[in-house]
Amino acid sequence: MPYIPEEHKQYPVLPFSREHGGEVFQYYDWPDDKLNELVGDSLIPYGYKSYEEYYGKIDELIKKHAKESDTAEFLKKVKENIAKWNRKENWSICRFVGNDLGEVSGLHHGGYYYWPWSEDRPMFSGVIDDEEFTAYLYPTEPELWEIVIDPTGMAQKTIFHGVNALLKKDYDGLITQVKNIFRGNE
Repeated sequence: MPYIPEEHKQYPVLPFSREHGGEVFQYYDWPDDKLNELVGDSLIPYGYKSYEEYYGKIDELIKKHAKESDTAEFLKKVKENIAKWNRKENWSICRFVGNDLGEVSGLHHGGYYYWPWSEDRPMFSGVIDDEEFTAYLYPTEPELWEIVIDPTGMAQKTIFHGVNALLKKDYDGLITQVKNIFRGNE
């Protein structure tokens, strides 16, 4: 079951994860190569049932590599970063008021979505809609969003001041590229 802070439970964020289980994670600049080199696994935080399950996997690797202090310290830093990046208490919740966007990825009119934020990356970094893979593929114009909770002011800055915003015209271009990639794989 995903972690949802008590003050967010009244909003229907992460509906699929609430119903079927599973956690969503935000992660930046992931050190795939270094983790593969050190422990033989990229440890991408995807497909886990909870934060605890993911942290447990890292804790096991820390114990396994305890005698390799550089590796153990690096793993501790990875765990610390994931915890810092995924403090949902700091995340905004916005309601999508635009028309459904559901071709390759999807937002639904009236749906509530997390907008993650981290102290070390204090800017808009996407929308989480139960599937973090699509987090960066949504437009941010003011007519498309209603701010519900914005503890850091990041959603306000993005929507109404355009700070790190993704415009509809750019979104349309990204969706066309994604469609072309999928067509090329057929």
